[in-house]
Amino acid sequence: MNTWVSLSNYTPYYVYAMGIIVVFTLLSLVFKRVDYTVRDSPMGFWTFLLFAAILLYVGLRPISGRVFADMGVYNRIFLAYQSGLVPIPGQKDFFFHFGTYLAAQIMSNHSYFFLCALLYIFPMYIVSKKWFGAYKYYAFLLLIISFSFWGYGTNGIRNGISTSMLLWAFTQKKWTPRLALFFIAYAFHGSAMIPIAAYVISLFYKNTKTYMWVWLACIPISLAFGNSLEGFLGGLDFDDRAEYFALEEGAEGYYRTGFRPDFLLYGAVPIIMAYFFIIRNKWYNKTYMQLMHIYIAANAFWILVMRANFSNRFAYLSWFMMAIVTLYPLIFSPHIKNKNQAMALLIAGTYLFTFIMFL
Repeated sequence: MNTWVSLSNYTPYYVYAMGIIVVFTLLSLVFKRVDYTVRDSPMGFWTFLLFAAILLYVGLRPISGRVFADMGVYNRIFLAYQSGLVPIPGQKDFFFHFGTYLAAQIMSNHSYFFLCALLYIFPMYIVSKKWFGAYKYYAFLLLIISFSFWGYGTNGIRNGISTSMLLWAFTQKKWTPRLALFFIAYAFHGSAMIPIAAYVISLFYKNTKTYMWVWLACIPISLAFGNSLEGFLGGLDFDDRAEYFALEEGAEGYYRTGFRPDFLLYGAVPIIMAYFFIIRNKWYNKTYMQLMHIYIAANAFWILVMRANFSNRFAYLSWFMMAIVTLYPLIFSPHIKNKNQAMALLIAGTYLFTFIMFL
């Protein structure tokens, strides 16, 4: 078999396999009554099996910069540390670079990428179990069929690990492990400071309506002053991602997303749901409200820089929460009478968007 053909199909195989799993899940939800209170429910087994399967598929993928883009860059960094051509790193994203340096001394590059996949996917598995209990299978499935999951497991690897650590941090009830995970997330990728800042804001300001109005206001502000905002942010040194703003057209790897109404509507789905649950039906669940406030604030930041180069990478700083903030009210809100039907619609819609975007 031609190696390149096989490699080029690696992502489609993932999308199609997830489609098969989604179909069987939907059939189970629609036609079967599942008693989620039964202690020996098979949900735990199926969740672990799904976790193991996706970990193996992502972690054991071939090393390719042509198919997985940034993976080639990470591989060159790993090999440079392994050969001793560069010193022990002392730069930004210290945990990522120092961890890569240590890994390069004791394992192969294939093992290293498996480890990266584990650090990316395992927190999602833990979060699904801690937050959703008997519904953990559906939470984990939503996370791995989300539009951005594949890209940040195979391409934007350190950002994916960073945001997974943030999800894990949000589940912590005690401050010590929460702050430790915040620090790890930031030390893996500096862009974590944006959702962390949103988290800090959510501790002190809790008016959901104001968050929504600010989010809406960011749309015309971005349209009117987007270029100025991008230039200002490009001059900041908060993270090497600020360099994306300064890329010139024609530079290697350049692309401009422009104003993306599809991405805007995609990101608006959790906010529309929050309006229904929090504003209209007055469901004041502390955990859900705080998660939504973090999401809205981080997504509003992306709207301001939407037209910048690689702005999808800023969008991910809120999108990584989408599966959580959309599923949470469907399961825990008393306003949802048929949870199975609601989950089926959410899973089907999430996969359909992912499938369309990968066409």
